[in-house]
Amino acid sequence: EVSDHQYDCVPSSLFAMGALNLRQAKALANIHSQGLAAVQIVSTFTLLAPQFEWSFDTVFSEKDDEPTARKALGSLLDATRYKHMTLVGIQRADGTAHAVVWYRGDASLPKDGQAMIYDAQANKLYSGATEIIKYLIDNKVQAMRATEQQLLDK
Repeated sequence: EVSDHQYDCVPSSLFAMGALNLRQAKALANIHSQGLAAVQIVSTFTLLAPQFEWSFDTVFSEKDDEPTARKALGSLLDATRYKHMTLVGIQRADGTAHAVVWYRGDASLPKDGQAMIYDAQANKLYSGATEIIKYLIDNKVQAMRATEQQLLDK
């Protein structure tokens, strides 16, 4: 467990991704005891990998209908290389936000490298479209944003 409070989804996710060790994740959770805003998450990524410019890109928003959101998830999967992951922020209907890990398996897995969401705070994995859609519906997710990196010129 990364911290004793409920706002540690970002440090928990970064620990699960291997971006932070447990001591760093606990420190980040203690510094941001009310959770992290998008700008703080991007700043944390910049500290971890300064050779990249980091941003959050909208996958789908509360304005999108369900078919558009499903298509956007497919586009996110297509854009994710095999065996790679990124941090994803979700916005729920009640206004709360949560961070999870988006991962694409390798080509040897069923369904040619299916998408997975790992909720590090809950220690639960959701694999494939059916489980991911159910997770998003159960959590009343209205919007999703994913971190993106771009290599900086030297």
